[in-house]
Amino acid sequence: MRILLPGNLMKHLFITLIFLTMLPACKQPDTIPESRYSYLVKHSWDYTSMSVNGSPQTLSPCLVDDIWTFGSTGSMLLNFGDLRCSFSQPQNVSGSFSLSPDQNTLYMTHSGSTFTYLVNNVDEYTLDISEAVGWDTTRYFLNAR
Repeated sequence: MRILLPGNLMKHLFITLIFLTMLPACKQPDTIPESRYSYLVKHSWDYTSMSVNGSPQTLSPCLVDDIWTFGSTGSMLLNFGDLRCSFSQPQNVSGSFSLSPDQNTLYMTHSGSTFTYLVNNVDEYTLDISEAVGWDTTRYFLNAR
């Protein structure tokens, strides 16, 4: 015995069947990846290493004790620690920061100047940024505190 269905009903059944078989493929991801911004503001950061034009450099003791802190409102604080790189350097400098829309460029404004860094990577534990000065590219690696 054959059951004949009207054309419209058969078409609707076919579309419903396709929809139901594709539904599992539309599952949302379990977690939403964090943005670079959220990683920046989650921790304070301190230097671990640096390189100039790909060549490792010895970190000056006056940099090792520096702490970078980014606030969720776009504020930032640089604490230069007990060892300053110059006698005139203050203990702390406050300013602001922002990320480009694609979150690949970090802008830090303090002491009347804006500093631009390429964000190579930032995650839960590391901040890897570069800046170009003249012909040289300095790359800084910082760890979450």
